[in-house]
Amino acid sequence: MRWLVVAMWVLLVVDLTVWSPPPSPDQDTWIQAVLLGQWTGKNPATIALFSLLGLWPLAFAGRLSAELRARPLPAWPFVLGSMVLGGFALLPYFMLRPTPPPSRDPGRWLRWLQHPAYLPVLGLLGVAMAAWGLLAGDLRGFADAFRSEQLIQVMSLDFIALTIMSGLTVSRAAERDRSR
Repeated sequence: MRWLVVAMWVLLVVDLTVWSPPPSPDQDTWIQAVLLGQWTGKNPATIALFSLLGLWPLAFAGRLSAELRARPLPAWPFVLGSMVLGGFALLPYFMLRPTPPPSRDPGRWLRWLQHPAYLPVLGLLGVAMAAWGLLAGDLRGFADAFRSEQLIQVMSLDFIALTIMSGLTVSRAAERDRSR
């Protein structure tokens, strides 16, 4: 799995620095407007993708809750960084993570991440956001933006990388549980 994580991270970095179109001059303004909820005139497909990238770090925080404070490599700096940088920050954790992964009680203030409803609620929010983006969004406009705007292209590839990583994390956990 480690080689796949390294490959995804390298591809993200190469896409950002070499293959993606240049950043739009209004990119920072767009991000600020979306963060402030000023969605009028924005493509719902793009807003949904941006929002889903905000849910992924929360889901990984729940999935990695036993590793957030673990030694020698705590996951919390990587999860926190992924709130802003997505897979660019989170994938290095999976590259550097010891095998088997460290485990530690997350502590009282983070125990809510292990609540049985936490991940299903995030999943429902994600499905609702994705459905809204697909049904209300302009997919042709999104495809055009993917080809012409750096932010949209990088967000899309970051989302794909995090989705793959999530699947690998879940399947690896299930495999570990079966072997116990």
